[in-house]
Amino acid sequence: MRKLAAAGTVVLWASAFPAITVAVAGLGPAGLAVARLAVASAALALAALALRVRWPALRVRRPARRDLPLIAAAHGLGFGTSALLVLAAAVLQAVFHTAQKPLLARYTSFEVTAYAMWAGTVFVLPWTGALVHALSPGTGPPAGGAAIGSAVFLGLAPSAAGFVLWAYAMGGMDVGRVTVFLYLVPAAAIGIALAWLGQVPGPVELAGGVIALAGVVLARDSRAAGEAGAAGDARAAGGSRVPAGDQHRGRRQRDARPGQQDQQRPGRGEQVGRRVQRGYLPGRLQQREPADPAVPR
Repeated sequence: MRKLAAAGTVVLWASAFPAITVAVAGLGPAGLAVARLAVASAALALAALALRVRWPALRVRRPARRDLPLIAAAHGLGFGTSALLVLAAAVLQAVFHTAQKPLLARYTSFEVTAYAMWAGTVFVLPWTGALVHALSPGTGPPAGGAAIGSAVFLGLAPSAAGFVLWAYAMGGMDVGRVTVFLYLVPAAAIGIALAWLGQVPGPVELAGGVIALAGVVLARDSRAAGEAGAAGDARAAGGSRVPAGDQHRGRRQRDARPGQQDQQRPGRGEQVGRRVQRGYLPGRLQQREPADPAVPR
């Protein structure tokens, strides 16, 4: 189930890039960020009322209070068009994946996602004017239905549902193992953009998708080889301490039924006793009986 959740997150997050292309044309980067997080926060708030989500216990969450601004920044400030902001968003996203891991030991995946999304919405509130400007008809051409619909989709699917699924996968898997799935996002985004927007990928995009898929295969094979090597070393270390005969004898005793073990032990003792009697009894009889029956004892 954890791997399925991670795979579902890959599809949802990959679909975010074509949706951003549609929504940012009408809302702008800042307005889209505000609309996206506002929709996600509202959806999570409604679900929280139905699920009776707990409020975070700040007294128990002392290390987490330092991580909360980083998680909020990963949600709220991860937008921009320049390469520097893209790099900053990648760094904040990496911090988010690591920072939420200890929180998942105390809270559910839904609770961690809701806390982070609400905090991220607070961080982007200063850019609310950009959203109002994009939606106001008197300040220019208002955002079309496609842009607004894409923003709502971004808030519900990739943001709310995607981060809940990702937190669920992160709660039961190692950070290094679950983040390998992120290499699949570029390749999936290329396919979704082709089906949604009709954007045919160029040679550079295709090469990037191939490199991303190769990275997944390489990471999976490296981890599998490491786990197999560790298991082999453990078996070799365990096998060198126990003689082969003892292993075979122990295996036979484990395979036997409880009643058979008690029956076999007396059988071996009887066999040994019979062998001893056959070896020593003739000599003892020869010592007791004289060689010539005529000679008196």
